[in-house]
Amino acid sequence: MPEPTDQYEKLPENLARDLAHLYDARINVPESVDRAVLAEADRRLAAAPRPRLRIAWLAGSLATAAAIVLAVMLSFALLISRGPSHARLAALPGDVDASGRVDILDAFALARHLDQGAALQPGWDLNADGRIDRADVDLIAGQAVSLGKGTHS
Repeated sequence: MPEPTDQYEKLPENLARDLAHLYDARINVPESVDRAVLAEADRRLAAAPRPRLRIAWLAGSLATAAAIVLAVMLSFALLISRGPSHARLAALPGDVDASGRVDILDAFALARHLDQGAALQPGWDLNADGRIDRADVDLIAGQAVSLGKGTHS
């Protein structure tokens, strides 16, 4: 029997001795019971969901979410890129609203920019006089309503 330690000194002697015996006791488990417990543990572990499958499912979900976010971002980028740009203005002089054609709406848009003091693009100086003003608006309006050269028969 182990010697009582400081923690047992405050207890009655009989109780301290009985507690010491409890900690010292060895329990013999028959080998058949030990095997049965191990077999049951193996069975339950085999039936448990595999962590690798959970990790693969999580990785697939994250990849799908990332693809959706990327697709949404690209959609917005395409929408933004369809607005007026220097490249489009250079491709079609006078197309202020970047619609792909010069029409009276371009003259109106330039007049509105001038009236509001909004930012002006260098490509809107259509008469090349170094200023963007009403003369450029008139030039766009003239192009918009021009019928072009007719053919004589």
